Amino acid sequence: MKPRGAIPELAPEEVAIVDADPGSEQRGIWYLAHLQDEVRSGKASSSENKRVVEAESYRLETTIAKNDRFTASAVVRLRAVTAGDRVIHFGLLPTLRVSQVAMAGKDVPFIQEDSRRDGDFYVVMPQAMTAGTQYELNIEYAGDKVVRKEGGGNFSVGAREEWYPSVNTFRDHAAYDLTFKVPKEYTLVSVGNLEKQWTEAGMACSHWISDQPVAVAGFNYGSFKKREVKDPQSGVTIEGYAAGEAPDYLRGAAQIGAMGSMSPSRLMEGTMVEAQNALRLYGAWFGKPPYSRIAITQQPEFNFGQSWPTLVYLPMMAYLDSTQRWQLFGRIQSRATEFVDEVTAHEVSHQWWGHEVGWETYHDQWLSEGFAFFSAGLYLQATGKDNRKYLDYWEHARQMLLEKNRFGRRANDAGPVWMGLRLGTPKNAGAYSAVVYRKGGYVLNMLRAIMYDTQQKDKPFIDMMHDFVEQHRNRNASTESFLAVVQKHMRPSMNAAGNGRIDWFFRQWVYGTAVPLYADFDGAIARLGLIRVRGNSTADHLSAKLPNKPRRVAVNLFHEMLEQ
Repeated sequence: MKPRGAIPELAPEEVAIVDADPGSEQRGIWYLAHLQDEVRSGKASSSENKRVVEAESYRLETTIAKNDRFTASAVVRLRAVTAGDRVIHFGLLPTLRVSQVAMAGKDVPFIQEDSRRDGDFYVVMPQAMTAGTQYELNIEYAGDKVVRKEGGGNFSVGAREEWYPSVNTFRDHAAYDLTFKVPKEYTLVSVGNLEKQWTEAGMACSHWISDQPVAVAGFNYGSFKKREVKDPQSGVTIEGYAAGEAPDYLRGAAQIGAMGSMSPSRLMEGTMVEAQNALRLYGAWFGKPPYSRIAITQQPEFNFGQSWPTLVYLPMMAYLDSTQRWQLFGRIQSRATEFVDEVTAHEVSHQWWGHEVGWETYHDQWLSEGFAFFSAGLYLQATGKDNRKYLDYWEHARQMLLEKNRFGRRANDAGPVWMGLRLGTPKNAGAYSAVVYRKGGYVLNMLRAIMYDTQQKDKPFIDMMHDFVEQHRNRNASTESFLAVVQKHMRPSMNAAGNGRIDWFFRQWVYGTAVPLYADFDGAIARLGLIRVRGNSTADHLSAKLPNKPRRVAVNLFHEMLEQ
């Protein structure tokens, strides 16, 4: 038990039972909870701030040599949260070795063991810190394995969040001032806004500054071609970066059958158009885009996407056309196509979910990943010629939640979405992804359904989402703070418990919810209203005047509810 938090990098809970045996199937967090008196008094909260320090700003100067050697200096300004602490834990890739730490011109001791043992980096302050006081540290470090050549001018940026000494990544919103020097034949694109470019001793140099506090900084790097367009509707400048050649691992495939040109830059315009459409859609549903620019960049990783503030990493798969995917995947290419159809929209939505609006603890990460999953579904519905892709998207999500794996376990049985990363176990390895992403998305989709109004359509839900973003701009949200916003926008259709509260939905969102009822008038779908159900019984009735006899009446036609 630690009063400051048993596992402070995850959450503020003070009591934990952990099996740390790396070879054990039982390895993991068995128990993590607040103190008993906090629970009994109602004071237990994810919003408890038990961090030792908070980051206020980073100034980083980085050089990547032709041999990929990484050399950097960091000026980190911190504010002490607690009084009496002397040790600060920084996130830093273990292969990056610190050579010096200084404060006010004087060396400060630090701890960094061999990278094969415990490569974590700690600074030991000369004196106990005073709560509320600012401290500025200068850190010099260098090493390798930050970037790796993949051939064809492609580089993997492996240390996405540990290429610089950081504290509370994704939790603290800080100012970033970033300078990079790289071989002049390559291009580096960073988070923030480009302030200046120049050439120095055969190196391409660039200076980037974040115009508002952000939760993490990163960059992409390679032999990129660039395109740029300013979207007049969203006001966002959209940049596209992609290599002219495929990475080495795909070069053999390029010779197969009709693979044709595998130049990623050939399809760069398509990903930029998808990003533009997503920005416009999400601007209407969630509020104006949080940043004035966004870079859509190609990376050599094949089926993995990621989003940093103003910087999106798209997988190589997104830069293959349908014929090339068929050549690579054959009959199973439909799943690859589904991924490609939604990956850009998913990652763009993280500009809102995860960056403009952060999350408090691992309990609340579904507010990022679940919301992004919902957003990608919204994109498929808005851009599809029909609802086929949209319905397939939610049906596939339902299957991943409810179908049993080879151990007879359903992902949904691992626990509630609030359990976050603790959902995954050796016999239910896919539970985290299925529950946090897909069930989290379903939660938002169901709220949209029960807030729907036949006259105002989705406006009540849209108003609630705008309010949620506005209340948490450049701040971290918790499940409780989201509940409070939903409660503020309570409507009669949401009052299933009859007490004017939405708590029932957050406690038991599958059973006792309102299910939409639709009528099909020869292909024209009309929403008739809502019917409350409890378990297998109808708890409500619905009367509606129809213009003529419908061809059919359907429940849950658009997968608004997660059903077994």
